[in-house]
This record gives sequence, C-alpha cells and structure tokens, in this order.
Amino acid sequence: MDAEIALLHIYKKCVNLFGWNLKAMDETNFETLIDFLTLNDADPNERVINGKVYKRAQGVPEWL
Repeated sequence: MDAEIALLHIYKKCVNLFGWNLKAMDETNFETLIDFLTLNDADPNERVINGKVYKRAQGVPEWL
C-alpha cells in the first residue's frame, strides 16, 4: 500500500467516524491532522471546536 492510498483511508475513516467534511479536511495542514489523530494526552476538561480551545469551568465563578 502506498502513502497516497493510506492517506485516503485515514481521510475516509475520519469522515465516517467523526462526520468531518472532506473539503475541510483537504484544506487542513497534513502535520496538524496527523498530530491530532495521534494525540494521546488529551485533557478531558478541554475541547477543540472549530479550531478554538474551550476549557470546562472549574467550580463557581467568584462573581456569582
């Protein structure tokens, strides 16, 4: 299996599993995509949505 076929299999898997848009995946940086797919130390209190990092609130804000 050559590298192009392997990459297409990765793209297809991401589209099927995560519902990602293939056009958006084509426009992403390859290194960033591979880093994302192989990331093992993800913080459960952080989520990345549309490229922005959101952190879960830790307790009640002081102003409340």
